[in-house]
Amino acid sequence: MVTTHDKVLSLRDIVLFTVSGMLLVDFIAITTAVGSNSLFWWPVFMVAFFIPIGLITAELGSRFPEQGGIYSWVRRAFGYRSGSRITWYYWVNVALWMPSVYLMFSGTLSSLFFPDMGLWTQIAVGVALAIFTYAINVMALDLGKWIPNVGAVLKAIVSLSLGVGGLLYGWKNGFANDISFNHFLNNLDEIWIYIPVIVYGLLGFELVCASSDEMKNPSKDIPKAIFISAPIIAGSYLLGAWGIIAAVPVENIDAVDVIAVTLFNLFGDSGMGGFFAYAIGTAALLSFLANIATWTMGANRAAAEASEEGELPAVFGKLHPVNKTPMGAAALTALISIVVQVVYGFMADNAEDLFWSIFSFSAIIFLIPYIFMCLAFIRLRKAYPNRQGSFKIPGGAWLANSLAGMCSLILMAAIVLFIYQPDTGIDWAYATPILIGVFLCLLMGEALVRFGESRNPVAHHDTDELAPGVK
Repeated sequence: MVTTHDKVLSLRDIVLFTVSGMLLVDFIAITTAVGSNSLFWWPVFMVAFFIPIGLITAELGSRFPEQGGIYSWVRRAFGYRSGSRITWYYWVNVALWMPSVYLMFSGTLSSLFFPDMGLWTQIAVGVALAIFTYAINVMALDLGKWIPNVGAVLKAIVSLSLGVGGLLYGWKNGFANDISFNHFLNNLDEIWIYIPVIVYGLLGFELVCASSDEMKNPSKDIPKAIFISAPIIAGSYLLGAWGIIAAVPVENIDAVDVIAVTLFNLFGDSGMGGFFAYAIGTAALLSFLANIATWTMGANRAAAEASEEGELPAVFGKLHPVNKTPMGAAALTALISIVVQVVYGFMADNAEDLFWSIFSFSAIIFLIPYIFMCLAFIRLRKAYPNRQGSFKIPGGAWLANSLAGMCSLILMAAIVLFIYQPDTGIDWAYATPILIGVFLCLLMGEALVRFGESRNPVAHHDTDELAPGVK
């Protein structure tokens, strides 16, 4: 990227940014809403998917520490057009995901402080937060980085509080759900409903790599940050899920307001217990804001990099005149989020219906780039077998390629399972608007990529940066 960036991100910042981006309190709520066996499926997918995708990202980030992250890796492996496509999918997902997170923010806010808040008031809160997120994104990074840094600490506090509270609640009152291993074994066929939501929640190691030019030592710090943050993220997810499952019967879990309901069940709503519940609830609210701030910082930088390379329209690459932050991409993110919230508000009967529709829509778009990333890893490892001073997955090419292949298959299964369940098939009333939205997003992406190419046709014949043989 031509723009000069200040080296402001230390190892500590990268660790906290990664924890803030990947530890999503709202996804703890989503997986527990699916069923109580999430306590068992979290560890399964941490071994089968979380660790492999972390190793893959650590190697890519260390060997190719380039501004733009996932865009740069896919572009190297498969050419500019593929890089541009996945950057569009990656970026637009964040804009589509933002409404669902802010609806959860509004639902939790309502349950904690304003129980009579209606759907359109919740949407108004979401719109205001989208505008505030734009303001965060145009801050200078040495200031804006404190949002994810503080968010990481708040998320760990919320998860620890839920976990300890759930343990104490279970000992004193009995657990609200059957969490026995026999119950898990008797319901192994439920794996199909857990794959999409848990896999979605375990992605994001690559997010901070979009800011590689702003790191002090990316080749060494990216792998270190992944290895430090991974156990924090894994432990916090398990603690948070434990707390919710201990306190709230699955049939009563509403993904939009379950955090507030759980806190009141665990600690009460009056006296010191009530004070603690409100305090942790407020921390959860702030963590939702940190979620979006972290993801938009990464996604908007990737989009700005693609724009500067002539791969997306120029508006994506418009930078703040002083802070050199991705002002154009941030404005478009906020605008899309606002439009989606308002449009879906006319289509949903309640906040939870609206939440699940937007979540499924954005999730399908979001998972596609990671398939490209895994395939790019396989190709780049072959094209660049030796890079001094960088991390490399031990065990040889066969193990590394097997891990990437396994992750790709899990990602493809997750995409299908957001729409289709083997036991029930497809609910077309639910699936049709989601599929239409996905198709329109893909179509719009193709149009934008072709338009971007028309701005700078010469660049697409320059293969100096690409893997050998890639045209």
